[in-house]
Amino acid sequence: MIQTAQLTEMPLAGMYEEKVYEGPHENDIWTWVKFEDEFYNDTYGQFRGKPIATALSPNNDYCYVLTDILLYEINRQNPDSYAICDYYSFGGTMRDITLTPEGILLIADYYHIYTLKKPLCDIEGEVYNEVQSISSTLNGEVDCIQFKYWDKHILHIEAVNFYSSEKKVFLTYNAETGRITYD
Repeated sequence: MIQTAQLTEMPLAGMYEEKVYEGPHENDIWTWVKFEDEFYNDTYGQFRGKPIATALSPNNDYCYVLTDILLYEINRQNPDSYAICDYYSFGGTMRDITLTPEGILLIADYYHIYTLKKPLCDIEGEVYNEVQSISSTLNGEVDCIQFKYWDKHILHIEAVNFYSSEKKVFLTYNAETGRITYD
């Protein structure tokens, strides 16, 4: 079972087990992720696109890898089983991902934050029909949303505010209440 996932560089050929996670888009740029299982065995995954983020939680059966063109969902028990979401199915650009302490996937585009409570592999049709926006309190005032870190059930977020002299703004998302507030 996958216990950790971290973005990394391409490993030396033949040093570790490697798995290529293909996608529907041809791209010469690859993301490498180092996975570690419960026995501390390392495996490297190769994903299409530029690296952006990984997300993993003990309360979710899947590990997520986000590149600039695709979101991959890898089954933690069986890493050969995976699903893919491209930007067209999501309905726009995915800029960041994280998992709540409860294991719910959060996805940020430039202006909004969404939750996805259903695994990609269980979704029939377009993913944008399944995501729910939780950023209505932001009123389109922020851009370039970036998830920073979790402090228990509070996610710290950084963004840019176009309507303020303070260009950089700090937000928090409370996973227990589902609310976003300005810090």
